[in-house]
Amino acid sequence: MRLALAGIALVIFALGMAADVLRVYPPEEESAAKALTIARDTAYWLPLLAWQGVVASFWRNRNERRCAIWSAWKTSAPAFAPAAALLPISAPDPDAYQIMNVVIGVVALSSAVAFSAWAVFTRAQAGAGLTPGFTYWLFAPLPPYLWTAAALASGAGFAWNQAGRALTGAALMLAALCTLRTEIRNQGESWLPDLFRSLDYTAIFTLLFSGQVALAIRWSGGFGFLPAALLLGSIAVSVAFQVFVYPIRSALDRLAFAAFPKLRAQNSQTRLVEIVQPRIDAESEPDSMSDDELFKFTRRALTHCGDLQRLAANPLTRLKRIDERLKRRGAADDVLERANELKSVLLECILQLKPRSDEPFGTSDEWRYYNVLYFPYIVGIRPYSLRYSPNRLDEASLAALAWFREHVPERTYYNWQNAGAKMIAMCLRRKGETHGNGSSSHGRQKIERSGN
Repeated sequence: MRLALAGIALVIFALGMAADVLRVYPPEEESAAKALTIARDTAYWLPLLAWQGVVASFWRNRNERRCAIWSAWKTSAPAFAPAAALLPISAPDPDAYQIMNVVIGVVALSSAVAFSAWAVFTRAQAGAGLTPGFTYWLFAPLPPYLWTAAALASGAGFAWNQAGRALTGAALMLAALCTLRTEIRNQGESWLPDLFRSLDYTAIFTLLFSGQVALAIRWSGGFGFLPAALLLGSIAVSVAFQVFVYPIRSALDRLAFAAFPKLRAQNSQTRLVEIVQPRIDAESEPDSMSDDELFKFTRRALTHCGDLQRLAANPLTRLKRIDERLKRRGAADDVLERANELKSVLLECILQLKPRSDEPFGTSDEWRYYNVLYFPYIVGIRPYSLRYSPNRLDEASLAALAWFREHVPERTYYNWQNAGAKMIAMCLRRKGETHGNGSSSHGRQKIERSGN
């Protein structure tokens, strides 16, 4: 959620920059020029609203008191965003528009300061200090916005406004990079190589194709509104193509190799390795992780059991246990084999939680941890999703789905999953292959006492 909101903030701000560029070459219609001005100003304040969501989402999955921050933003943002976009349109004259723009800016800034202060207060209550990285991430976008708000209110010139916008863009970009780094490292992945690859590919591709458009426009008579719009569109398409290059290549491969399924499958595997390889943290040592870290990555691995690409980047694929199993069966030591082996280990650990019974499903207490891990993560059922279709489930999975929906509250379901994931982490912590029930039963009893 934080990455999505940070990305939305940058995209909206970029659209505002594009509108500002096009205002240099005003269109003939006065209404179009007014629309560009409104788009520029609206796209300047809305990223601040999205950034408040980035701050608020830090407490999205915490206790009820902290969730109030996220709930307050989720309630207020849908109301403020349309108002910020629609109110300036109704302004009868430029003076009224300027007043509305200032009012919207003051409201946006005030709410941003309030959200940041709330975040600091909540963090202090939790006993956590303000680290330099957290402080920068929290407050970086605010000073440039204050600069621009002061410039607008005082009627400062074009240079002051543009300087404020440039600083705002830089602050949002750096704060988004801090968010990216934090989120990717929390995933246990390496972030810098993939970032450099994406940045280099995008810059070169954009320069290669959009540069030709810019030269053609320059040599054919200079820039105007339509040529500038064409160039900005070319840049947007070039960047978007690099962002979505892998889905595009996958779609083209399905079309080109429709009659060659084996070749299509091989290309898909090659592409998966190409995507995942730069994200793997080769320096990770999962065998020496703390219990909290091991639980976190175990929980994440269970969640990604159905997504081989994300599972392959999990640091648990570097477990020594995985090395031993690969050597034992003579498999290649590559990204896909490690991901598949980790999935097999997780399945074995989950099956150790299954009570000794010939029945595939049960509803007694001893079944609960097996049920909440096996059926959602291995079978793939989604008991609380309204859009989930159970058409392809077998009889046992249908019974499990009905039991979850009728007898297991959603909060209890997630508590059981966390407790079950701790058991799986304990299973991974044990050295070598263990097949006895003693340690598993002891671990289950220990987690039940703490998890309930």
